[in-house]
Parts: sequence; structure tokens; C-alpha cells
Amino acid sequence: MTPSRTRPSRPVRSAVAAAALLAALVVPATAGATTTVSSVAVTNGDAVVDKPLVFRATGQITSTSSGVVRVEINAPGIACAPTVGTNDGVYAKDTSVSAAELAAGASFTGDSIATAGTYTLCVYAADGYSSSTPLQSAASGPLTVREPQVSLAMSFPPQVKADVKVPLTLTTFAEVSRRVNVELNVGGVPCGPNQSANQQYSAPVYNQDVLGGPTTTTVNVDTPGTNGSYHLCGYLARSTDDATPLQVVDSGPFTVGPIPVPKCTISPSRLSAKGSVTVSCNALVTGQIAIVATRGKKVTTVTRTIVRGRAKASAKKLHLARGTTRIAVVYQSKKLTSKAVKRR
Repeated sequence: MTPSRTRPSRPVRSAVAAAALLAALVVPATAGATTTVSSVAVTNGDAVVDKPLVFRATGQITSTSSGVVRVEINAPGIACAPTVGTNDGVYAKDTSVSAAELAAGASFTGDSIATAGTYTLCVYAADGYSSSTPLQSAASGPLTVREPQVSLAMSFPPQVKADVKVPLTLTTFAEVSRRVNVELNVGGVPCGPNQSANQQYSAPVYNQDVLGGPTTTTVNVDTPGTNGSYHLCGYLARSTDDATPLQVVDSGPFTVGPIPVPKCTISPSRLSAKGSVTVSCNALVTGQIAIVATRGKKVTTVTRTIVRGRAKASAKKLHLARGTTRIAVVYQSKKLTSKAVKRR
């Protein structure tokens, strides 16, 4: 019996203490029982989807030199049966233990759980085990299995040219092994809830393995040959056919077409000793610019903030002497324009 998968709206961030998953499960002695399990716990951190479980059991064996501990996990809401033969678990793990091992705490590794949820953990034990020998003692408790923590971030320019290679930066993290796929959608179409529902134009990243991190990688995206608005869609999931990926990231619309160029102009061509140089820029120029005055070997730089597309620097601040001085505008380490300005 396989429980239906319930995916939380975001990865669970709070840690669940391992010992609190199931601790000190006291097993009352039953008539004729000689092997008992007094406690069992998951000891390798939280119980996480697709992460193998490591158990530690303690107890006693009194009549023989060895015994068997059996762990069964029932579907959510299904209680443990009195005997293993009548229990209906979705998961089972047997381990043979000696009296000394069980007394000191026997550790053993089982499989993983494929679906998040709160299950019932059932523990059975016996002196030796065969199909005809029922396990004689039982303990039970809740076992919460959560989705793995994951993250995916993408960085891509908002404006690119057609038919060129543009770097896409991915930053990924996954607590257990997962896959990242990135698809470039057809023009104007946002990302679908999963890859099967997505309308992709190309797949610049296909089944990239993710485990641990955060890890940053860069891949080249071949941009479409047709100008327009496009979306990059990132999916972090178990596989490409996962109907409920753990994370879906839409880059937001980016534009393919001619890239606007930051531009500025300088005015006036002549000014007085009390005048100012005015720099006017288009909307692509924001923040600070440098206004640089050069005359011979003398260079004066004044930093100004663009406000409503304009910035000013006085002749006095620029140390403009009589005659002609070359004025330049520098933005993000690039010279946008220059002009000869004469001070009267």
C-alpha cells in the first residue's frame, strides 16, 4: 500500500530532533517473550524523503545467543498490529543481533521513504527468526518524514541580442540527490507548474545532478533568433517527469532584441567662471557618474548622482581655467561621451 504524495508549499525549515522521532519505546514483557526492544531511534538526523534511515535499537536477549529486530513502517494513520504477521507495513527491515549488540545499542541501515508524511513506526523482536516463528514483542510511535531542503536561483540579463550565447548563472542546493532542468520557453509564455506542462523552446540545462551545496555554475544559453519577450524556467525535482517539483523558478520576462546603449550629452559649449557643466543622460544611466575635466596633464574628477536624468558640476569644482578643456562622462568604468568646453 503506497500513500498518496502530499507536497508542502515550501520545504520544511525546522529541524526535528532525531531522538524525538521515536525514543524510549517501552515494551511490556509478554508471557514467554525472551527478546525485547526497549527503545529505537532514527540516528542520522531528520527522516527525509529519499534519505536512507539509520536505526539504533536497544533491548535484551535472554534465552539464546542471538535474535532478530524487525522495523516496519505503516502508512499514515495505520496502527501497529500485535504481531508482525498481521501488520501491514509499507516498509520493513530485519537485522540479526547478538545479546551484547542489542544491550549496547545495535545500529543498522534501512531503505528510504519516497513520500513525505507522518507514519507509524512498528518494532518487533524475537529469539531467532523464521517464517514459522512469530516476532514476540512490539513497540510503536510516530515517524515524521519531510521533504528535502532545496534551493535554486538563476541570474540572466534582462536584455540580450538574438542568436548569441549568453551566460546563465545557476546557484543550487539539495539535501538529497535531485536534478535541475532549465528550459527556455516559446515567446511570451511563462513557466508551467512542471516540465510536462511547460512550453519549452529549448533546454539549456538537462538533468544536472545536485547534491549538497550551495554550488554556483554557469552555462551558455543560445538566445532565440526572433526578437520578443521570453522566460527561462528552472525545475528542481526528482526527475523530468515529476508532477510536483520541489522548486520552480521563473526568470521573469527578458527581452531579445537590440540592446539600448547608455547615452549622455554635455552642455553648454561655452560658460563663464561662475557657470556649470550640465550632463543629460537617458534612462539607462542611473546612480553615479564621473565628470572628468582634462587640460594638458591636469585632470580633475567630480562625482555626481544622476537625478531625473541630469547632473551638474560647476566650473569652479572642475577647476576650469580660461580657454578650452576636454570634459568627459564616465559611467560604470566606461566613457560615454566627451566634449571640448571653453571657459570665458
